[in-house]
Amino acid sequence: MVEHDLAKVGVAGSTPVSRSIFRPISFHFAKISLPIIDHPLRYAVCRSAPHTSASACGAKKAKLFAFSSRPSGSTPVSRSIFRPISFHFAKISLPIIDHPLRYAVCRSIFPTILLVVSLLTPLFGGQRITLRSEYTLKTHLVTLETFGIDAPQKTLFELPEKRMVWKVPTFRVEAKLEALGFEVLPPDSGTITFRRSPDHEFPKLRKIIEERYSRHYPTLRIEKISIAPTSADGLDFSFGPECAVRLPKSALRKHRGTFVVRCGKRRNYFRYSVEGSILVYKANHQIKKDKMIDPKSTTAEYVVFDRFYAPPLTDPGGGRYVARQNIPAGRILTEANTGPLPAVLKGQRVRCLYREGGVRIEFDATAMRSGAIGDGITVKKGDGKTLRGRVVGRERVEIE
Repeated sequence: MVEHDLAKVGVAGSTPVSRSIFRPISFHFAKISLPIIDHPLRYAVCRSAPHTSASACGAKKAKLFAFSSRPSGSTPVSRSIFRPISFHFAKISLPIIDHPLRYAVCRSIFPTILLVVSLLTPLFGGQRITLRSEYTLKTHLVTLETFGIDAPQKTLFELPEKRMVWKVPTFRVEAKLEALGFEVLPPDSGTITFRRSPDHEFPKLRKIIEERYSRHYPTLRIEKISIAPTSADGLDFSFGPECAVRLPKSALRKHRGTFVVRCGKRRNYFRYSVEGSILVYKANHQIKKDKMIDPKSTTAEYVVFDRFYAPPLTDPGGGRYVARQNIPAGRILTEANTGPLPAVLKGQRVRCLYREGGVRIEFDATAMRSGAIGDGITVKKGDGKTLRGRVVGRERVEIE
């Protein structure tokens, strides 16, 4: 009866009120969707809806905040501030309000809608998760707690128990989290690596690895050594007197890798990483080939221990090394691009000795190349004649 009377009264200057303005909100496929108002301009534009040709409370076949026009003389409003946040579980659609009384109803319930949405958003997700390319697990289960969400009972993946390292495609992890309503920012890598951390630290193995690296790199400062078996079978490994560690010298070039522990006929494989810093010497300027390296041409600096294809020099000062190749400024001096100071340097004046029968002749000449003791080099006499000889001592060459 009340509804019937209201239909007769209407509003001054308007058409009679239709029962359709009180039609309840229709649900589509039992799904609910509310746009999240996360920009201050959205509420202001909604209040100016009566002055727009297509607004939240006046345009047919338009969503609540999908404005397509603006008031005359006003500043254009970016559509991005009205983009609703979609929910994966449920979606709501509000009816099109095309009557003056509907606008009044819209204004009266609008603050309530905002309050309800702000309370329901944490329950349905809406939290952003930035994925990393690598995670460490205590078990073979990947839960929400792995990604920093306080919900350890929610398991996303159950990985094979016999493995210690798993590589899962990024899109699979992203799809699992988005299905729970989270906003996911994936990493650049196409896969996400999960590593299982053992319960104990293998102290004897760690000590052996530390001794090997410290012997190979005298200036290395080790901060941490991590060791883990490559399979779950090694979680209960115990180092005994019959065990031997096989770590080739080539493996010491990098700060991480794998090694084998042989205990009788059984072989156990482990993965390790060494974290620390190492003292190196860098060239202050370009050092040309065969030039002697002195303290003024180098600078000492600690760098993060990562990868060295050749051991760095521990003390290049004192004129005991020369450059084997052109070394650019800033390059680390290693045993590969440098060498010990030869007995004879290129361009150096040397004392030559020539023997034939009982005749012994000595003269000075210029070395055409550098050479260590036993190396064959060419020397040039003062008259321009070149002779072939062999280095027999410091700045001494015996002519052949």
